[in-house]
Amino acid sequence: MVKKQQLITIFVLAVILIMIACSTLPEQAPSSTPIPVLPATQGLPTEAPAPASTQKPLDTPASAISSPVPTIPVTIGANPTEPAVETYVAYVQNDSLLVTHVMSGKSLETREYIKSPQSGGIMRIGWSPSGEYLAFTMIPDSNPHVYIVNVKAGGKPIDLGIADLGNGNDWAWSPDSRLLAFEHEYELWDYSPANGTKKQLTTHLGVEWLWSLPVFTPDGKALWAVGTDSSNMDFHGTTLYKIYRVPLDGSGANLNPPGHLASITEEIKGTLPLDLRFSPDGQNLAIITTEYIENCAQKASYQVGNADGKDIRDLPIPSLSAMVGPNQNPYFYGDSMVWDPQSKGLWVNGEVRECTFTVTDVGGPQISYITLDGQEHEQIPGSFSHLSIDRTGRLLGVVNAKDGPRVQILGRDGHLVLDLGQGDLTVLQP
Repeated sequence: MVKKQQLITIFVLAVILIMIACSTLPEQAPSSTPIPVLPATQGLPTEAPAPASTQKPLDTPASAISSPVPTIPVTIGANPTEPAVETYVAYVQNDSLLVTHVMSGKSLETREYIKSPQSGGIMRIGWSPSGEYLAFTMIPDSNPHVYIVNVKAGGKPIDLGIADLGNGNDWAWSPDSRLLAFEHEYELWDYSPANGTKKQLTTHLGVEWLWSLPVFTPDGKALWAVGTDSSNMDFHGTTLYKIYRVPLDGSGANLNPPGHLASITEEIKGTLPLDLRFSPDGQNLAIITTEYIENCAQKASYQVGNADGKDIRDLPIPSLSAMVGPNQNPYFYGDSMVWDPQSKGLWVNGEVRECTFTVTDVGGPQISYITLDGQEHEQIPGSFSHLSIDRTGRLLGVVNAKDGPRVQILGRDGHLVLDLGQGDLTVLQP
């Protein structure tokens, strides 16, 4: 009995000693495997990207289109290198008018709308503001014609008749896309895509009077157009012109000659302007003026002014203007511009050339983004033309003269988003 009690006592003491020993052991060392840490530039995980658009791809012939091409919201997720932008780009390739569906920098589907019967026959293309229609100028035989095609509903292009000036600056869309103003038979007309009707807006004696660059006012209630008497035009295209206001009710068709139409500007001497555009907010306008000097030289100028045509002033490119001499030798040349969607400034192309004996680039060529205060915020080196911009302001459509010309889409910083191959007349859906 005593031995049994002694054994119990020894067991209890042993347990107590073990407990005391355990309480004095050091804490377990941490695992040697490190815990991953996100780099500072990565930040917190982002929300899952929105689901891709469910729109039906452009996979049917133009003559059999049944599903519309909608105005595209920016809702899809981006891939790691390109912004989440979905758009359509119209361009000319192998003398065919094509439209490619683009999503996050990738080409999804391409559709052909018409093929020119002759090389270089398509001269200009442009979307309606709604993105439903395309207008274009094409030479089907011996004369240029203005056409319209309904991209949304499909069908064949409609021929609106001969564009007598034939320089591509002969039509314009109204802000609401309900009317297309165009030059035909030396007069200005408008066309309603909804009901297929045409209306004559001007009438002149003879065929000497030329209209160019029609553009709707921001409220859509009137048309501006450049007008000149061709009998005053010299061999180099220098003439005297004004910008006129043409009423849309057809009353201008009874005002003969053009002096009875209200003029927006005083008489201007020079070659006809290359472009005239109101800003998206309707508060300003921009114009590309040109002037023949001599030999290969042609002076160009980007100008901006109020929407009423007042206070028109030069908008030079700071990085290039310092290279232009007082006598324009070397001289500046630019021929393409597009407003940014916020109306804060213009994307323009330009270069400074010396052409005493041969044409030599002194500065540029390049694309620049210039705000209305004259500040230059972006420079993209390269020989680019036919500038356009998507509705988000994040993509630029261009024609790159290098190795081509080539149809390309660029980011705002100039990096290549998509190359669609050799082609011309690139225009992104607005």
